[in-house]
Amino acid sequence: MSRACAGTRSPAWEFACAGPTLIDVGLFLRAGRALPDGFREAFVDGYQNAGGKLPRRWLPLSRLVDLVSQRHFLDGSQERPRVWAETTRVVQESIEILRRI
Repeated sequence: MSRACAGTRSPAWEFACAGPTLIDVGLFLRAGRALPDGFREAFVDGYQNAGGKLPRRWLPLSRLVDLVSQRHFLDGSQERPRVWAETTRVVQESIEILRRI
């Protein structure tokens, strides 16, 4: 267990710390432009005020890491047009963010 995960508690069915923090940041902020105004800023303020550290270029890095999760939403043979549309939007937004770095 990494130092960042030490002492983390969670219900038995949920991972308390399954990898780098940026995985959780990417998941939490995945909706991007669809989030309410000020949501990202409030998240960052709360995260940092609680002692969390974000690396330089944390937003594009978290979006890059989250692309792996997005790929899983596109797998499978079941028709899921809403999931496909939302995932496509998130991937396109992530690509826009990554192009800026």
